[in-house]
Amino acid sequence: MLFRHVKWGKRRSRKAVKIRLWDISSLTPRCSLRPRISRFEQPYRPQKMKIFVNSTAYEVDAATSVESLKLMIENAEFIPAHQICLMNGADALEQGSLEANGVEEEDSLLMRMAVQAGMRPKWRKKRMRRLRRKRRKMRMRAK
Repeated sequence: MLFRHVKWGKRRSRKAVKIRLWDISSLTPRCSLRPRISRFEQPYRPQKMKIFVNSTAYEVDAATSVESLKLMIENAEFIPAHQICLMNGADALEQGSLEANGVEEEDSLLMRMAVQAGMRPKWRKKRMRRLRRKRRKMRMRAK
């Protein structure tokens, strides 16, 4: 049996109450439940790895996200992050961590500008209207 002091009502007097072992989960531990690390053991820290983007070297963790790498490149090269497209071989790095995208120590990434292709939406809409009108006329003539 364990004993715990409990406050009762407005008097705030303390009484020792018996607690069964199965009720021990209600107790708050006085010390943390983390395993203690001796002074000779080092806690786990993510390893830094060096990667190359074009010809510039960056030291990053394996768990670094692609977005944060793009921000690092933006700070160094003054290219807006939303215009950077990173390629690892034939794969484009879009989201997730570098480790999840298969980037390893001393890999060389290719940086390209992400160019939006296609027409302006306004012009596309106008062109589609013209084509619909033209098809409609052709159908009317065929009848």
